Amino acid sequence: MQKYICIIVKYDYNMTVDTMEITSRQRVFEAIRKHQLITVSELNLFLDMTPANIRHHLSVLRSDGLVEEIDSRKRMGRGRPETVYAVSRVFKEDGLGNLIEGILGVWGSCLSPEDLNQNMQAIARHLVGNVVEGGNITINKRLAVCMGYLNKLHYQAQWEASHSGPRIKLGNCPYRKIIGHHPELCRMDNFLIEELVGFKISQVSKLERDERGSLYCSFIGH
Repeated sequence: MQKYICIIVKYDYNMTVDTMEITSRQRVFEAIRKHQLITVSELNLFLDMTPANIRHHLSVLRSDGLVEEIDSRKRMGRGRPETVYAVSRVFKEDGLGNLIEGILGVWGSCLSPEDLNQNMQAIARHLVGNVVEGGNITINKRLAVCMGYLNKLHYQAQWEASHSGPRIKLGNCPYRKIIGHHPELCRMDNFLIEELVGFKISQVSKLERDERGSLYCSFIGH
C-alpha cells in the first residue's frame, strides 16, 4: 500500500494584494518624481494602469503628503482640464529654499543693481563650469548640450527654430516658490543659457500658459 504525504500551503491572499498595491503605488510615485509634472492620462500612457487605479493610488499618496495637485492642463481635444500632479513641496523641503531666499535678500539690500547682476552672471558661469566642450562646435550641438544640462537641473527645457532665432522653452521653474520676490533669478537663467549656447538671448515670456494650460518661460536667441 502506497503512502502519500499531503502538504497544505496556506496562501495569504490579502498580503499579496497589499504588496501589489504598494508596488503599483511606488511605480506611480516614481513616475511623478521622474516627470515632475504629470496628469492621470499621461500616467496611464507611461504605466499601462487604468485611470481608476491611478486615481486610487494618487488619493493615497496625497493623503500621505507625498503628492499634491499644483495646476490644471487642457486636454488634447475635448473635455475638462486635467489636474497636474507633482511631488509634494513638503516632502521635498530641505531648507535650501529658505537659505537661498535669505542670501538673495541680503544681497538685494547691500548690493547695487549692477553688482547684483554681475553676481548672477558669476553664479551662472560657476554652474556651467566645463559643461560645454571647447573648440568649434555647431549651434545645434550647443543647443543639445544646453537642453541636456538644463533638464538635469529640472527645467524641462526644449528648443525650436523660429524666424527670430532659436526659441528655448522652460516648462518648469526650479525657483518658482521664491521667483516672485527675486526676479534676479530670471536674469541668472538668462546668463546660464547664454553661457551654454554661446550667443545672446532675451527672455520673452515669464510663467505664461501654453495651449495645454501649462506654465512656461521662453527665451529667444539673437
